[in-house]
Amino acid sequence: GGGELGALARLAAEVAKLTLAHDLATNSVDARALDALITPLVGCNAAEAVDGAEEERALLAAAIGALAGALGGAGCARLHFELCQLSRDEAAAVRLQAVRALAALYATLGTDGAVHVAEVVPAVAELLEDADETVEAAARAFLKEVATATGEDVATLIKG
Repeated sequence: GGGELGALARLAAEVAKLTLAHDLATNSVDARALDALITPLVGCNAAEAVDGAEEERALLAAAIGALAGALGGAGCARLHFELCQLSRDEAAAVRLQAVRALAALYATLGTDGAVHVAEVVPAVAELLEDADETVEAAARAFLKEVATATGEDVATLIKG
């Protein structure tokens, strides 16, 4: 059920923080273990976007933020890429959840997220003309948040 998924998201985030803090301290992150965590976490974000309650969607976005915080800006490249891909899903609810998860990632990373701006801006800029008004509004708000959090000139990147 949804409550179980929320608990799983919280647990995954906590395990990731503890494990990755240790791995980063020793400079040895197990990429396979990281992929084993990222893939289902991103998949849960997609599934909950369609079938879940708002509380579970918020918890999963928070889990993404916690994982990004544990990995740091450069360390969350794979997670960031997967979320950018998710923003291109055919289901509006999934695109919206991808933007929410990306927002949690950038809120956590702050200026450390600047390393990913060139990747996220084109992906989310596509949503500025989304057929779903909620997705479009979330994309607009997100791009403003990215500019504020990272200090990057997002408007120039959108213009290309």
